[in-house]
Amino acid sequence: MLRTAAAVFVKSPGLSPVKTRLAARLGAEAATQFYLLSCAAVEEVLQETVYLDLAFWALAEAEAEELPWWKNLPRVGQGDGSLGERLHHVYSSLARSGQAVLLLGADAPQISPDLLNEAVRRLQSGDFVIGPALDGGFYLFGGSKPIPSHIWTEVRYSEADTCEQLCSRLKAYDDPGVSFLPPLRDVDEWEDLLSLKDGWRHNPPPLPAQRRLQEWCESVLR
Repeated sequence: MLRTAAAVFVKSPGLSPVKTRLAARLGAEAATQFYLLSCAAVEEVLQETVYLDLAFWALAEAEAEELPWWKNLPRVGQGDGSLGERLHHVYSSLARSGQAVLLLGADAPQISPDLLNEAVRRLQSGDFVIGPALDGGFYLFGGSKPIPSHIWTEVRYSEADTCEQLCSRLKAYDDPGVSFLPPLRDVDEWEDLLSLKDGWRHNPPPLPAQRRLQEWCESVLR
């Protein structure tokens, strides 16, 4: 089976703003609480995904290496520049050893080990796998072959057609095989948090860290 590494893109509270759109309604302190609970939930999902060989935090800040939130997984730097440049940096760095790579955000905490295992399985027989987000972006991208930097940097991120743009550029580059996972809602806005609270019952039984986040949502949104 093709070795697979996953990297979760994160920012560090106190060093970078986190969840600013959510904070506009919820307040900065509560938005930070949500973010750290979400990161912990995603971390536990990675640790329970049996087909993953390696998992990393991809840190936005060089000085974040020693912060306690990131101590349980090895760390890699996102590098400098735009989001596209940083995605390219992490993807190409992890792919150099010949392994497949999964890139994830930390704001879709309802993701499950089964879903990540399915992403890894699909990379065994295809070039790329994408988990589309309901806002038009993507919560997961996986690949088993190199991607030129211009494909990443020509995409306009945080738009309603971001995922579509990325797929179009991949197709124009090499007409690869692209497989799609079920869509998920990532949490950027107040309405996303409400949807997450109401949607837990449709998910597999939560892991302990997901349960802690679920209880936090219920206490905040009651």
